Amino acid sequence: MEIDLVKYDKALLRLWAWPDRFIWLDARRPTKKGWDWSWTLDGRLVVSVSASEAIAALEATYDRLYEMNASRTNELNEPWERLLARGPVAVLFQ
Repeated sequence: MEIDLVKYDKALLRLWAWPDRFIWLDARRPTKKGWDWSWTLDGRLVVSVSASEAIAALEATYDRLYEMNASRTNELNEPWERLLARGPVAVLFQ
């Protein structure tokens, strides 16, 4: 499944989802000279996440695009933090 949304200021939000619950999100704002800012996040939806929760996170991400800038793109992660499993994390033992 692919969802493409465009904000009034031409900011783009894309979500790709596969049957195994893996999703890829990408948001960016184009300018005549390239990208003003960009953000990407991917992971697998946690089994307990419902479709309505995923849609709510997508809507919250879309709402955050308003007046987004390069220094604030990490805010786009917030709606997804508890919904996505992001793979193994290396742990260093000393």
